[in-house]
Amino acid sequence: EAEAGYRLCEQALALDPDSGLALIMLSLKFLTPVSQNRSADPKGDLARGDELVSRELALYPNSAYGHVFKAEILMDQGRRDDSVAENERALALDPTAVDAYSNLGFTYLKIGQYEKSLELYDKAIQLSPRDLSLLFWYSGKAEAYFGLKQYDQTIEWERRAIAINPNNLSPHPILIAALGWTGHQAEAHEALQRYLALFPTGPRTIAAWGALRDQLVNPDPHYLEFWNRAMEGQRKAGLP
Repeated sequence: EAEAGYRLCEQALALDPDSGLALIMLSLKFLTPVSQNRSADPKGDLARGDELVSRELALYPNSAYGHVFKAEILMDQGRRDDSVAENERALALDPTAVDAYSNLGFTYLKIGQYEKSLELYDKAIQLSPRDLSLLFWYSGKAEAYFGLKQYDQTIEWERRAIAINPNNLSPHPILIAALGWTGHQAEAHEALQRYLALFPTGPRTIAAWGALRDQLVNPDPHYLEFWNRAMEGQRKAGLP
């Protein structure tokens, strides 16, 4: 029901253009498709999300979640050091800002520091074990295990994520890849068919995943290796 929520944010801003909460929540309309690799215009969406978050921070410079959202934008722009600094600023303002820990987890994932990534996701889960973002944290842990080539752990954590919401895209691609690498062909084929049925507009070929890979901004060599290995696992699972 995200679109209904975004319309409410727009109504809130019409009543009060300085509503910080409405500004940062509306930014998710543009940031979420980028983070989930389903944006048709990643640079444009990042720019629109950044405009909203920057307005919020100009009004409320001590907004912890303003800094969390700014960190996510910087991470997607390939400015990893700046992203880390923004997340650490958020935690200095509010040590319970759990999304700063998960942001840091993803940042370290993208530079190949997989053990550090696991520690940060575990910290977020420990602080907020019933969080609405738990699916993404479980999936983040799974991706860190995939980076470490611990495929059985990858499968376990992606399945935990899928159990929370089978209709969310995030856990499926790496689950398929991990099953492909472990030689569980029947399970890999089943997971692939489930993905193709649930997400008809998602990438449906290796070439389509390669095109998304090529849109990455300033990718670290570790993250390119991660993507290429994921694509090879999907190929093993039967993705054409």
